[in-house]
Amino acid sequence: MTTLLVALALAAQAASAQSWPTKPVRIVVPFAPGALTDIAARAIGAELGEQLGQQFIVENKGGAGGMLGTADVAKSPPDGSSFVFTDNSYMISAGLYPKLPYDPARDLVPVTLAVEAAAIMIARLDLPAKNLHELVALAKAKPSTLTYGSGGQGSSAHLATELFLTQAGVQMVHVPFKGVAAAIADVVGGRIDVTISTVGAAIGYVKGGRARALAVTGKERVPSLPDVPTFAESGYRDYDMVYRFG
Repeated sequence: MTTLLVALALAAQAASAQSWPTKPVRIVVPFAPGALTDIAARAIGAELGEQLGQQFIVENKGGAGGMLGTADVAKSPPDGSSFVFTDNSYMISAGLYPKLPYDPARDLVPVTLAVEAAAIMIARLDLPAKNLHELVALAKAKPSTLTYGSGGQGSSAHLATELFLTQAGVQMVHVPFKGVAAAIADVVGGRIDVTISTVGAAIGYVKGGRARALAVTGKERVPSLPDVPTFAESGYRDYDMVYRFG
């Protein structure tokens, strides 16, 4: 995040010589507050506001796997005052749904890839599964009974979990939310069994003893969670997931 903010500061200095922005700028996060998408957007908005002397207002408009907030920006006047800060779900939706409330190729212009982050699968504390092997065994013993949450139909967590379930040969019940932060809250509250999110969004609950980490993505373990194995270490060498935000 530090490298990102330095880059933004340099970009802002270059932009300050131009007339933009002449009015407050909206940054729409198409998910509920609390996840890394929201956190990163607010950090970027604060830095740009300081550098450019204009307000950058973050608005959370979750729903439909990120499509509602994205559509809001796509339908806004093309005057540089509205941006959407989203994740992999933007590309996923374009390939998953034949009809979107916007044209991803014409209605929006890509600006930058801002953040990349590893993913983590967490489980409620009283789930009788302390690792992926035990989770898969439990899912096989109780097919289509365990539940997993995501940020909505077609969201990153939805597709990432389905990919894992396909590789593991098991089925679970999908519970969509307006953002993965809400899914994490329901795992912590014991209302659903597991979810996948960024490490940053879940690490506080894991370290605080309110959720159990089962595995992280990437070739190596996450330094801040050295006791949590990777999916590859857990027997799923072909599984990977990287969150990308921009």
